Amino acid sequence: MLHFCRPATVEFATSGSVLATVMPELVIGQTELPSSYSYRSQSRVRIEIAKNHGEAELEQARMRAEQTVVDAEAEHRKHLLIAEAEGKAKALLGEGESTRVALEGDAQATVLRKQIESYGDPRLYAVSMVSKHLAQNWVGRTTLMQLPLRSTRQSAARRDRQGIAVGRGSRRVGRRSS
Repeated sequence: MLHFCRPATVEFATSGSVLATVMPELVIGQTELPSSYSYRSQSRVRIEIAKNHGEAELEQARMRAEQTVVDAEAEHRKHLLIAEAEGKAKALLGEGESTRVALEGDAQATVLRKQIESYGDPRLYAVSMVSKHLAQNWVGRTTLMQLPLRSTRQSAARRDRQGIAVGRGSRRVGRRSS
């Protein structure tokens, strides 16, 4: 597997591990440095390999950091879009509800206007409504005239037994003195 890091060098790797960095003039497939390289040259090559590994790891770390930033920005944007969509949905629901209430009120006002016009005079309509209201409130109530006479007599007798002075012309209220 070949990895190109810089135009002047080529990395030669087998099964995932880099064996050597060689000059382009060398034959690819050669696993060891030629004997013409001195110990000092081999050290430089190893240093170059380590340097290349470090640069590759640094670049990978930068790419991971950039990807993390992109992911975070995308997540933030997603939350903003969701919040904006929810806000618009609530606003539309509110507008729909207000439109419904307004239409309902307009319909009731139209019906009331037509009822008033049917009487010819708004005062007649008002008198009609007041009389209807009073009639509904008094239906089912008993008056003093409808009470049995006996209950009135029993109440008077009970008061008389307790000694409470009740009657016409009586100014004193309370117990009779003996």
